[in-house]
Formats: sequence, structure tokens, C-alpha cells
Amino acid sequence: MTDLILLENGEQLLQEDGGGLLLESASANLTAQSLSVALNQGTITTATLTATLTGATPSFWMTADGTNFESITDGVAHTFTNPGVDLRWKVQGSGTTITNVKIEYG
Repeated sequence: MTDLILLENGEQLLQEDGGGLLLESASANLTAQSLSVALNQGTITTATLTATLTGATPSFWMTADGTNFESITDGVAHTFTNPGVDLRWKVQGSGTTITNVKIEYG
């Protein structure tokens, strides 16, 4: 799984192999964002994020340029409005455990 940054309080959340990302809050949705998944490996125009999760279904976004996040659907190929060379993803939700994220891109 990708290393993640927990955005709510600015603290970094390091996710180890075999662990899961737990998004849980009594009062609000939590947002976590990946570091670069692919950086300077050619222009990225499409990507598919597939997550293994339990609990509530969160919202997902990806960016190909490192800045402009676009809403995506889990398991569905997405063509970026803003292609680029810095692929990242973001998730927002509560009551969700994500145990695996697979990203295919081109």
C-alpha cells in the first residue's frame, strides 16, 4: 500500500505492508492523500484505482499533475482532464477500512 499523509491535522500516517487504512471519525469525514505513485515516468492520461475495503463507501480522487484532483469511481478507468507526470490519489470517508489499493495507469 502507498504511504499516506493524513490531511486533517497535518500529521503523516505511514502505512506498512499488510496493514489497512482506517478512516473513522465521530464528527466528520477524514481525508488521506498519497505521496507520488508515479513521478516523471512519462505523461499520464488515464488511470484506474481499485480499492479493497470494508464499511462505508468513501469518495476517491486522483491527479495526474500532482495538483488538480479529479473525482473518480472505484474500479472504473478515468481519463484525466489535466494529464501530467505526478500521479497521486486521495480518499475521503468515515467508517471505512481500506486494506488494498491497486492503481493501473498509462
